[in-house]
Amino acid sequence: MPSDPTAPIPSGSAFALTATLLLSAIALPIGCGPNLPPDVERVTIAGSKATKTFDLKISADDASRAKGLGEVTEIAESGGMIFVFANAEPRYFWMKGCVIDIDIAFLDAVGVVTAVHTMAKEPPRGENESEADYELRLKHYSSGVACQFAIEVRPGTFDTLGIKRGSRIQLDLAKLKAKAK
Repeated sequence: MPSDPTAPIPSGSAFALTATLLLSAIALPIGCGPNLPPDVERVTIAGSKATKTFDLKISADDASRAKGLGEVTEIAESGGMIFVFANAEPRYFWMKGCVIDIDIAFLDAVGVVTAVHTMAKEPPRGENESEADYELRLKHYSSGVACQFAIEVRPGTFDTLGIKRGSRIQLDLAKLKAKAK
């Protein structure tokens, strides 16, 4: 039945409840789940042993890639970083300035894992050690072949999930590649 346009506007708690519900519906975000910051990518990694969803900070320029997770004292259980490069080529990572162990998986341009390492923290630069000497003594971890992405998470994570060379990780490739500088 249509409502009577000449009827009085409801007052009291019924009106307040109706107005609150209408305003709440208008203010709700569209979509499912929380909005992520533009520098975070939600990635679900399905390995041979388990599946887990991560919110990875995107590192897509030289400055953020050079810093990486250096000086980070803890990685959240579902956190980490995804490094995005403009092209695929052999890459090497090191633990410069890193104070915790970190798992790394290198991925090619289509998301196939080319190498997985648990990178061990290194002793900090010595008081009488030059920057060059410090960098020379750091172990380098290789992608093995050309890669375009690298994912860093808490140590032991990739083993727990069953991620190894040849595993495939589903990524929004076009979106990530567009961010690379």
